Amino acid sequence: MDVALDLWRPEEHRELAHALADATRARRPTALVTTINPLDSAPAGAKSCLALGAEGAVTTPPLPVGEKAIQTFSASVSAGKPELFTISPQGEVVEDSIARGEEWPRVFVDVQPGLQTVIICGAGHIAQPLCEITSMMGFRTIVVDDRWAFASCERFPHATEVRVGPFVDVLESLDINEHTFVVVVTRGHIWDEACVKTALKKKPCYLGMIGSKRRAKATLERLVEQGFAPEALSRIHTPMGLDIAAETPAEIAVAIAAEIVKVRRQGPAETLSIAAKARPNGPLKFSGV
Repeated sequence: MDVALDLWRPEEHRELAHALADATRARRPTALVTTINPLDSAPAGAKSCLALGAEGAVTTPPLPVGEKAIQTFSASVSAGKPELFTISPQGEVVEDSIARGEEWPRVFVDVQPGLQTVIICGAGHIAQPLCEITSMMGFRTIVVDDRWAFASCERFPHATEVRVGPFVDVLESLDINEHTFVVVVTRGHIWDEACVKTALKKKPCYLGMIGSKRRAKATLERLVEQGFAPEALSRIHTPMGLDIAAETPAEIAVAIAAEIVKVRRQGPAETLSIAAKARPNGPLKFSGV
């Protein structure tokens, strides 16, 4: 095991600390990039804030590496995956494990936690264990419900925020983007469908809706009739979760959290979603479910 001890100096790293704080406050995917071995143009321990935004990747202070390296680091940040990279003499950036101990410059991309968000629509029995699990996984977790008696900090001590109000109004007010995971587990299909339609327009990274295959089929067909493109609906995970034969609320929460990890890490595990399964085969077909 290699251990890197890093010294921060106020006079040297004040700009860097402010850049990290500003990016986190703006909820931009961000990483602290540190050179472990010296580069030609940077000593060991040189640090930079890499933040992703509408204008692309911004490094503060500028990173002394090429554009291809920035793109590789940015992909790691976008995936929320901290990684150690090695830069070959030809300027190629590879994972450190591939370099096999070569004494080449190494760069650690330390993705900052809590920048990806899980929004749980519904504050029922599944939402409680799911909120605790996603919080443990490092997500900002927001719980939404229209009932004061259910949506409370006492019932959700692990939530980053608890929002009370009409589902559609609250979802419209939230910043939902490609780094947001939306889980719909409300008390009825009317609210589930309203949440899905609202969130779908904002193109989250993950959109899951609870329900049986029969209910999922009916909801998807109804959304097609309402003008939603089949290609857009194929992004909905319903039924939601990985197939682990879950039955209790806690087990269902584990299955949902596992599917979030699958999407986050692009894992190969089997999904329950009839829409996601239809995706590689062209237009959605729900007949025979």
